[in-house]
Amino acid sequence: NLRNGPPQAFVNKVHFKFEEDENVMARTLKTLESVWSSIGDDAIRKVYQSAYDTAKERLTDPDYYPPSAGAPAAKVISLLLLD
Repeated sequence: NLRNGPPQAFVNKVHFKFEEDENVMARTLKTLESVWSSIGDDAIRKVYQSAYDTAKERLTDPDYYPPSAGAPAAKVISLLLLD
């Protein structure tokens, strides 16, 4: 039984709640902002600043192609996997 969305194993690992009623772009932007606000290390922020800025710009444009908007966001969101 297949469905769209993040694999449950991923969701369980990162302990993040994905809201089903949001569109993909809004949900990704919300996740991006949540992860970005939790980064306290300035060196990490400096490394990921370009990806964050690009993702935010693309995710706020409703006409942007979602996979291209999500790619730079994934770089930042993947930081959830690190302890």
